[in-house]
Amino acid sequence: MTTGQHLPPTPANPASIGTIRFTTELAPEYGERRNRLAQTFPAAHRFLSDLELLCTMEPRFHLGTAKNLHLYLGDRFLCYIRMEKPASLVVSPVPNANHIKVGTRPDPGALMPRPMNEVVMRHKGYSAGWARRPGDIFTFTEATPAAFFTDLFELIRATKD
Repeated sequence: MTTGQHLPPTPANPASIGTIRFTTELAPEYGERRNRLAQTFPAAHRFLSDLELLCTMEPRFHLGTAKNLHLYLGDRFLCYIRMEKPASLVVSPVPNANHIKVGTRPDPGALMPRPMNEVVMRHKGYSAGWARRPGDIFTFTEATPAAFFTDLFELIRATKD
């Protein structure tokens, strides 16, 4: 888990690496924050909900949450997704407080910066003003189109073990 708290696992299928079983853990505060996006940033709400569903459909993926979300593929940490006010998503290759699940290792290069940047460029996110990228951290505003999140989801889903 990302915070050291003991949260009950969801019914998601656990991912297994050797004898370590990884489960998706959705904290209540994360769920409340995600649900608030339904009104202010529906495309981001749908994207986060789709990631949760992905973890139940493809057990090689799993999440860790407290207020925000850590995305994992097997024993690899892929990215940290933070919900910010008024309505934006920040995607970072660095885990929150540098904490990741026990038995996992950082591997943000699978998604960031090049692969994610290619998706942003394809959708003209920088020139349209809904995407910013200071360094390797991406910020997406409420103007981000749903089609971008669909392509980002497909990029994540296609990530190799």
